[in-house]
Amino acid sequence: TTGIISAVNREVEADGTTYVCIQTDAAINSGNSGGPLINKKGEVLVSGHRGESCFGLENTMSAIKRALKLGVDMIETDVHMTKDRELILIHDNFLERTTNGTGLVREHTLSEINCLDATVNAKIKILPEPPPTLNSFLKLMQEYPDVKCFQI
Repeated sequence: TTGIISAVNREVEADGTTYVCIQTDAAINSGNSGGPLINKKGEVLVSGHRGESCFGLENTMSAIKRALKLGVDMIETDVHMTKDRELILIHDNFLERTTNGTGLVREHTLSEINCLDATVNAKIKILPEPPPTLNSFLKLMQEYPDVKCFQI
């Protein structure tokens, strides 16, 4: 598969294992996009898809901070509403794939969601963290005024 490279990262674990991740824009590859995102100068924009999700950290604060550290032009993320009408960052409407929880997001309160680990698929060593709230994401993004947010 070919596509636009949206992130390249290298991680070396304490045991010497090295991971290299080259992430391409799957939407372009599958034809779901009208093509690469281009700015007014004609430059291709680099997107942090669900943050920097190469290492299984999608839609976590760690993934977003890693993408920002890489210097992305924009962050793509996904939002779902909890039972108590709070907005959290998570791709699926169910919890099983990206957390250690079960069931639909809308069936759980934010307090219950905050007890989950959204780093269960991490391919690197990282501390557990729950899916973040949209408010915490937007607060972080205020520190990066040049980075655009889209598909929220």
